Amino acid sequence: MLLLFLMCQGTVTPGLDVGKVIEDLIPSLGAAGYSDLVFWEETELYDLADELVQRLARNTGLFVARSTVSVTADNPTYNLPARHISTVHASLGGGELREATAEELEGLDSAWRTTADTPERITRSEQGLGQLRLYPKPIADGTLALIFHRYPATISPANRWLSAPLVMAEYFTYGILAEARRKEGEAAMPEVAAHLDERLALMEEVIRAYWGVAQ
Repeated sequence: MLLLFLMCQGTVTPGLDVGKVIEDLIPSLGAAGYSDLVFWEETELYDLADELVQRLARNTGLFVARSTVSVTADNPTYNLPARHISTVHASLGGGELREATAEELEGLDSAWRTTADTPERITRSEQGLGQLRLYPKPIADGTLALIFHRYPATISPANRWLSAPLVMAEYFTYGILAEARRKEGEAAMPEVAAHLDERLALMEEVIRAYWGVAQ
């Protein structure tokens, strides 16, 4: 399998043109180009590609980003970066912050919501899913540095490039074809979709072994 071989060789070339992947697989759908497609639309194929991107983001550690957040004294709660899935590493003023649950902090310090000192931990804020909270509450300004797994921007004809290794083209080819052939109608090929599903599952195992998981 090409994907397995190249990943084992350590080939990691960023910048995948998902639009080109879609264009190359159109003959497998019985057409020479978008205008010849009978059972699918261009936007539909891009939607399938975006669903695969979101699936990869949830199930593997392929998409990682860095961000900084300005911290102010006496304010423990901050917005997470856009499209954040999970935090890989957090630090404040060079000191690593360990992740903890609200239950763990409650067991550590019954007054943890009001305790003020140099932050040592982060937790998801109880005020919203898109926020984090520092514990203890900071007593000085600083900069919070985050490394995190994220969802990439939506794939569309206007945004066809994905920051991913070129070898991932094979994954998208199989994934889009599987979903296209799963669609009910005269062009449905459920046995082909099932076969491609097995290939995708194997590929995802390799991807997780190579890049880890997102959560």
